[in-house]
Amino acid sequence: MSSPSQNLLTAMTAEQDSEFLQWTKSEDVWYEDGNIILTAGGVGYRVFRGILAHQSPIFADMLGIPQPVSAPTYDGCVVVSMPESASEMLYFLQALHDTVRFLRKYCSPRAQDSSTIYAIILVLQLSAKYEVSHLEAVLYTALQDVFPTQADKFHETLALREKLTAGDFFFLANTLCPSGLAFHDAEDLLVPIFLLCAHQDLAQIISSTVSITTLHHRASSSSTSRTS
Repeated sequence: MSSPSQNLLTAMTAEQDSEFLQWTKSEDVWYEDGNIILTAGGVGYRVFRGILAHQSPIFADMLGIPQPVSAPTYDGCVVVSMPESASEMLYFLQALHDTVRFLRKYCSPRAQDSSTIYAIILVLQLSAKYEVSHLEAVLYTALQDVFPTQADKFHETLALREKLTAGDFFFLANTLCPSGLAFHDAEDLLVPIFLLCAHQDLAQIISSTVSITTLHHRASSSSTSRTS
């Protein structure tokens, strides 16, 4: 049976070894008083266990599992490797830790463009995955403000979609359609999006396919933050 001193030495060694982990500190999500570090795509995010557990039952269960003494640490924080890309984790943690600012920045209808749609979709997908139901519902409402199902409101909101491209419409359709039926009111949200896709000419459809491929590649390979 290990003595307390041996356990302490093991913990210190694990913390020293963690200095050589292959990740860099996020410039956007790094709280000096945070008590856990999540890494994704080569980037580390120092955040708060309590906020993660409060927002998500999945995180609550995951963080409730006792960590072994040999678990990697950095500056006194356990380091947990996540399967998401760096950009996915960046937006998701921003939404969890500073929800009001995230919604103001990305979910105002007047602010919608390719980058904000990209951020909303990433957070929406992870909100469903980690069962952050209240955030999922808010993001769907934000999308419904831009893509209403009522004909009169659809025409009234034309100006809100002026900055969006055909690629954005196809990106929404392709990301929401396969998994979106598990989300809130996904069927209704897809109706106006499919309508917009159907009204694109062939050249735009082909071009949009390239745009979608680029976006998926960016999501899987990004290791640096895109916004502050």
